[in-house]
Amino acid sequence: MRRNLLLENKTFLKVWLANLSAEFGGIFYEVIIVWYLVATRDSALIAGGVAIASLLGRLLGSALISQKVDKLDTKKVMATIDLIRTIGLLVVTIFVHFFTQNLLGLYGISFVMALLSGSYTVVRRKSIAEIVEKKNLVEANALEGVSASVVRILSWGLGAILINDLGLRFALGLNTAFSFASLALILCASWTSIKSEVLEKTDKVRFLQGIKIISKYPNIKRIISAELIYYLMMGFFWVAFPLKAGELGGGTTYALHGSIFGLGWLITSLYLGSKKNIAKVGLMYAAGIVIYSLGNIFVAWAEFSWIFLLGVFISGLGSAYWETGKPTIFHTIIPTADIGKVFSVFESVINITSIPAFIIGGILVDRLSATAIMTIIAILQIIPIAMIVTKKSLIDFQADI
Repeated sequence: MRRNLLLENKTFLKVWLANLSAEFGGIFYEVIIVWYLVATRDSALIAGGVAIASLLGRLLGSALISQKVDKLDTKKVMATIDLIRTIGLLVVTIFVHFFTQNLLGLYGISFVMALLSGSYTVVRRKSIAEIVEKKNLVEANALEGVSASVVRILSWGLGAILINDLGLRFALGLNTAFSFASLALILCASWTSIKSEVLEKTDKVRFLQGIKIISKYPNIKRIISAELIYYLMMGFFWVAFPLKAGELGGGTTYALHGSIFGLGWLITSLYLGSKKNIAKVGLMYAAGIVIYSLGNIFVAWAEFSWIFLLGVFISGLGSAYWETGKPTIFHTIIPTADIGKVFSVFESVINITSIPAFIIGGILVDRLSATAIMTIIAILQIIPIAMIVTKKSLIDFQADI
């Protein structure tokens, strides 16, 4: 009987737990701060400001890390980010009253935390290909989905119970503790980084080099193009999401949706974690996009909270296929020594696209309604889906892999 990768590869286990720990604290904080603004300001645009600040932070973080990600030791970079994040969170927790005197203070916290997270995500994704063998990539990326889903279940579930009673100081303190735990686990792990060759003087801008690398792979370009359109649309959808949840069931429904989504993600992630068939990863990715989008239709048209949560659950089921298939395609097509720059470009362009969507979406939701905006997007999402799920696209994905 084949052993589970988490039991077989101790380094992967430690880094997996570190990522789970850091993500838990971060998401729990987001649950509290977003609902705090929705409850006190009753504005999609103001609440969406947290998302906009986070997108700007991730954009800057993923863009900056592109300069060094393929030249440095990934373990040292991850440990450094965790250390900075832990110290920063500790300072903010102690002086939380000062930071929460105005909206800029709250947005500033979200921006800095997202900047560090954006850099960490790029480095973490590269480290997977350094820590596990190619034959285990599907399982490894599926287990990343298990981690993400467990985080959502626990953080949003706890938020659903305590969302009306917790202060930001508690949320920040919890985030600090889990960030420290992540740092300790990274320091205990050991692996060898795969670094790129010395670049020519004309290639000093690593971000531009990442774009050049992407241009060599038609299927990677197709994925990024389709997801740019998808995330542009979903920015409108997500900024309306808290208000829709509030209309149907208040803060508890809003927080509970994260656990329901995580449950769906966990179920399919555990299933995919037992698979190793890289040859079918293109079909896996396309199926994930379709299932996720189907769930969005239920969410947009829901008139009762249980239908809303059913849609969220369906989206969670699809997310595991989506988030396992996509990085596996990247890992198997692009050389590991160059993949950090590619992930950096991908994360950056997605965040650039999402920022105007959240701003414009917030304005439209405040003037129209959450249901109206979400319904329009639920219909239009067929456009990026068609770019991915055509027969030719699926055949090309399989051929490259």
